[in-house]
Amino acid sequence: MDQVRFVVLYDGNWIDSGGKFRYESGKSRGVTLPRETSYSVLLETVCGIVGMNPSSRGVIEMKFNYVAPEAIPPIKVVNDDDVKFFLAENADVTTRSPLCITFTSMFALLKNKNQS
Repeated sequence: MDQVRFVVLYDGNWIDSGGKFRYESGKSRGVTLPRETSYSVLLETVCGIVGMNPSSRGVIEMKFNYVAPEAIPPIKVVNDDDVKFFLAENADVTTRSPLCITFTSMFALLKNKNQS
């Protein structure tokens, strides 16, 4: 079974520098998963890394920068096809990209909604 190695960055924020996006991270972890990993397994793995219960109230986002000739926004990982694409990119050592995690608690979501 093929294994794919990648880095998970978390406790950070996305920064837009004139159309070029970068993730400023507080923490990082190395991960190795089978190439056939599903979205639910990836989400469970990421939740374990950041210390979050997958059924907790909040929103977790997984994104990565795709190496392209033109600057494009980070790609969200939201389903099995996105996971396959991300893992395929990271299987090639010339195109590796970290998986960047942001978490917004339900409290923060409600607070932002009430301020709008």
